[in-house]
Amino acid sequence: MEQDIENESQDIPLKSHKRFRAHLPYVGLIILLCLGVGYSMYRSQQQEKRLNQQLSALSQKVEEVSNTPGVKPTVDPNKVYDLKLKADELFLGSSDAPVAMVEYGDFQCPFCKKYLDSVFPAIKSQYIDTGKVKFYFRHYPFLGQESNDSAEASICAKDQNKFWEYHDILYKNQGRENSGTFAIPNLKKFAVKVGLNSKQFNTCLDKHQHQEELTQLTTDAVSLGVKVTPSTFVNGKLLSGVQTVSVFSSKIEQELKKK
Repeated sequence: MEQDIENESQDIPLKSHKRFRAHLPYVGLIILLCLGVGYSMYRSQQQEKRLNQQLSALSQKVEEVSNTPGVKPTVDPNKVYDLKLKADELFLGSSDAPVAMVEYGDFQCPFCKKYLDSVFPAIKSQYIDTGKVKFYFRHYPFLGQESNDSAEASICAKDQNKFWEYHDILYKNQGRENSGTFAIPNLKKFAVKVGLNSKQFNTCLDKHQHQEELTQLTTDAVSLGVKVTPSTFVNGKLLSGVQTVSVFSSKIEQELKKK
């Protein structure tokens, strides 16, 4: 009996060693997973750090331009700005339309929503739908992080040919500035509602695939002297803020007479 106990005691380290070796691949896998998660978190933090640096630099540039003597925009009805419209740039209306309207907007801007709700429908029915005006929307996300995120999200929606649907759902659900209305989880929910491929959209948004494009759009807006949203250019002529339908109509008719 004592010999059996002694033999069994000697087997315990051996059995433990065998069990450890049997589980060794799983231990290795767990270590690799931990390393992978750690690396992913590090990359995410670095990416977010770079994004914040870009936003900070952009905000500083906007502030510098705003405070530079001689740069503050004065609305000159005769000045024509070169907007450098691209052949592949998204617009509503006919490509043959003689008048181009370009709106710079921010999805968090309540005045942009007011313009969209009370002015734009008349412009659309009278001029865009009749082939007289082609309408472009450009981003000027200057009201904070959620402005930037929602603008990025809309460009991700554009990748799936759903920009205007996403544009509309953002304005329809507009809340207080930077209150969480356009937090990332909500932007992803809006994508589902308009029928986007969630996996493609989420990857686009999470990886900030269009941040450089958005930064360039904002820089261009600043260089044009855009200081408020909405700011609308009619064949290159600036109309700042929310204007009445009659003001827009007058400007559009002036341009139509030249054609």
